[in-house]
Amino acid sequence: LTRVKGPMAISFNKALETLSDFDSLQQVLNNLEIKGNQRLKDISTFQNLQLIGGSFLVENNTSLEDMSGLSQEMTVAGNMEISNNDKLLKLSSLETLPVVRGFAVLSINCTGNSVRPPDIPECVSCASWEVPNLDRTSCKPNYIFVLVVGFIYL
Repeated sequence: LTRVKGPMAISFNKALETLSDFDSLQQVLNNLEIKGNQRLKDISTFQNLQLIGGSFLVENNTSLEDMSGLSQEMTVAGNMEISNNDKLLKLSSLETLPVVRGFAVLSINCTGNSVRPPDIPECVSCASWEVPNLDRTSCKPNYIFVLVVGFIYL
């Protein structure tokens, strides 16, 4: 399978832990949604995906820890939203954003006694965050980092 002509949804699977057999997928010509999969841990099977013709949504996958399988050469013709994935504590695998023609919303849920410093793309514990003159009382749990990027093409 190298191309999906319509929308593709992998949603609300309570038992799905891994995705496989999408290694050769290069194009989804409409929206790609991966949401509500309680046990899904990674989406590395999409390493050859080059084009999403609509929007790309990855949300409410409570066990998702890793997005490193995504190609940094991927183009998203619509919007991209990665949000409410409780165990996704870093976006360092997305050091370079894919080309997104719409807006991009990327959020990390820092839980417990951790924060996301402005210069690091992942959560760190308050105890290990070495910043001069840091008021430790400002290190609040359940901090949500959200990055919204909009693009205007003329």
